Amino acid sequence: MPPATAPAIGRIGKAQDFSAWLLDQAKRLRLGDTIDHESIAEELEAMAGRERRELLSHLEVLLKHLLKWQFQPNRLGMSGRNSIKVARRGIEDLLEDSSSLKPSVTDVINKAYARARIDAADEIRLTRKQAAQLPETCPWTIDQLMNPDFWPSKKALRTKP
Repeated sequence: MPPATAPAIGRIGKAQDFSAWLLDQAKRLRLGDTIDHESIAEELEAMAGRERRELLSHLEVLLKHLLKWQFQPNRLGMSGRNSIKVARRGIEDLLEDSSSLKPSVTDVINKAYARARIDAADEIRLTRKQAAQLPETCPWTIDQLMNPDFWPSKKALRTKP
């Protein structure tokens, strides 16, 4: 019987196994081997987009729960408080790891707030008239949003026209 030999490492296709392809490309890059430059560039751009979407997602959660904290204070317990803390930590981690996101935070907050306002109104089960009483633009600064001691003052919504 002939001696066993290690199998030759072939190229792994991106569509075949994306995670394995990434690891293969990293290995080849370190070895100075030929890599798929165009696909790697596309993936790096996509990764940057995912970072921005992750920031948007954390901000949506934070803003929704802060709105609920302010306008539905009697029904928000430890779960809502914890959601606010977790969202703040996620935002903090992202901005530490990707400081290039900081200049766009205001734009991302505006987009996140518009979505959070709709979601909070739905979850609180507000009527259209009540939902119209929620601030149209984000009433808080980024410093307030990220301050672990900041909790918006509670406000009642008018129930009569």
